[in-house]
Amino acid sequence: VANRGGNELLLFNGDYTTAERKASFDSPVTDLTFMPDGRMWVVCDGHAGKMYEVDVDAMEPLSETKIGNSPSAVRYSPCSKSLWVTQRYGNSLLEVSPDGKDVLSSVEIGREPVDMELFASDSLLLVVNNLPEMSALDFPVAAQLSVVDVLTKEVVKRIMLPNGSTDAKSVAVSRGGSYAYVTHLLARYQLPTNQVD
Repeated sequence: VANRGGNELLLFNGDYTTAERKASFDSPVTDLTFMPDGRMWVVCDGHAGKMYEVDVDAMEPLSETKIGNSPSAVRYSPCSKSLWVTQRYGNSLLEVSPDGKDVLSSVEIGREPVDMELFASDSLLLVVNNLPEMSALDFPVAAQLSVVDVLTKEVVKRIMLPNGSTDAKSVAVSRGGSYAYVTHLLARYQLPTNQVD
């Protein structure tokens, strides 16, 4: 489990009541992913964000790589055989080699990408953008999802959430890949202001 507030990664026992081991980091742990061979990767937030390969058994970092401004999510795609890392304040998605740990490509992704999930046999990434890109005076005003093809490294579709959708945080894809579920707030931008907090 990634414990963002404690800057640590926790390995729990089978009934999830006790943390058996932990790894500590210099900044908040925002996400983790596994490769088919069992290798684990972790990204940590911050202006000088970092990506770590972690030894699962020893719960110790094996490598540390600078990975840009505020990485918030990481996924391994078996199709591209690469890691994908969101750059929240860089408004981009980086493709990273798990072996050389170098950036292979960068995809412009929209405003503040914060989470993503693979679907369509792991060939597409569904990326959640935290905030709307348009002015609050426009209609509609909503955060969007970006669909990225991991082989062509292009945004192939943008999906707008319902009017007022903002502060999108996470996405999950159903087992069959037919549905995606996104957590977000629903603001009422077009209603008149009747109070000030």
